[in-house]
Amino acid sequence: MVLLIILIILSGMLILQNLSKLLRGNKLLFVTLCQLSYSIILFIFLRVPYTFKVQFKGFVPFLFAFALMVFLGRFLGAEQIRFYKKISSTEIILIGILLPISEEIIFRGVILSFLPNIFLNALIFSCIHLVNAISKMERLSLFNFVYRFIVGYIFAYSVMNTQSLFCGIISHIMNNSAGLLLLSRSEHVTKESTDTTEHKDS
Repeated sequence: MVLLIILIILSGMLILQNLSKLLRGNKLLFVTLCQLSYSIILFIFLRVPYTFKVQFKGFVPFLFAFALMVFLGRFLGAEQIRFYKKISSTEIILIGILLPISEEIIFRGVILSFLPNIFLNALIFSCIHLVNAISKMERLSLFNFVYRFIVGYIFAYSVMNTQSLFCGIISHIMNNSAGLLLLSRSEHVTKESTDTTEHKDS
């Protein structure tokens, strides 16, 4: 029963993301606002017991994992999300701040409250991001899978030990925002006119 509920929750998130393909205009804005609203509704309706109290347990391990990703990722097969135009400040806000908040509420809030298993939570979090490879936003990378599992494990461990989503949210925001700033200077970003609003970070 629990696994069915989790499957329904994840299916709802993926459906919202794919609805953007039917729209014109700013698809990224639509996806972000829908996913954020979806996460808040789930959090309130399902009465998730976790709080947002300021806690930093798990932040140091995250910094260590992030540093390894930045400095060793290119040698170990890290794969960046592909953008084809200069990343705007709006995209940084949406991908760097709002999407991480919604993902932490869904994965470390809702799903972890139903299935309080740190390992499985990290595995689910890492597996759901394989959609990036399926949608060709990035090439399939074992390093990316392992990195997302590690940070997902750290975030879930923090929530289980503090009963607060704060550290996971702050760390996830830092991860995405710093990644976008690094990506904006990479070879993936060109001045070609291509719609990038279907793309989002992990």
